[in-house]
Amino acid sequence: MEWLAFKTWLLGTVPGVVLLGAIGSVLGGIAVVLMKICWSALAHKRLMLLQRMLFPIRIDIYQNEKLVELMGPKTSDGKYVGYLVVHCLFAALEALAFFLSFGFVLYIYLEYELDRPRVLAFFIGATLFFAYTLFKNMVCMWSLVSNDISDLAEKIEEESPKNIHEWRRFKLEMEAAAEDAKHQAAKEQAS
Repeated sequence: MEWLAFKTWLLGTVPGVVLLGAIGSVLGGIAVVLMKICWSALAHKRLMLLQRMLFPIRIDIYQNEKLVELMGPKTSDGKYVGYLVVHCLFAALEALAFFLSFGFVLYIYLEYELDRPRVLAFFIGATLFFAYTLFKNMVCMWSLVSNDISDLAEKIEEESPKNIHEWRRFKLEMEAAAEDAKHQAAKEQAS
């Protein structure tokens, strides 16, 4: 009976509620300090786990950057372009497999709901696998494009006209520059 009277006093009076608030604040502060200690102790392990999970993607990026450095767009026999085309085809097949497996997941869920959990789990696993391989392949494809090409593409994009009026002005300037080049070449041939 004493516990019931104490509980009623804690919840029913202003000093009891203030006491409960103070105890809750102290316990909350202790919990925050303990969580900070545990979190900082696990920070290194957390970073290592993240690096271990992303290592396959990082090693592919390194290998592709090395390939661009060694072979790159400098090859005249087209082997690099062929490699890029094959890589793009594999990326398209992985995207197709991802969307098909995702479609099967939606179909099975909408048609059977959770009546067939093994089939649904299989296609969810396949979808996650294909999503991972597609992400990995897209990141690797980005690393196959040399920085010179991407920097040049960004520079061209910045210099490109943004609307039709700028495009007309740009076209007129280009035509005028071509005419000047013709006149300059004619003068050089005449002299």
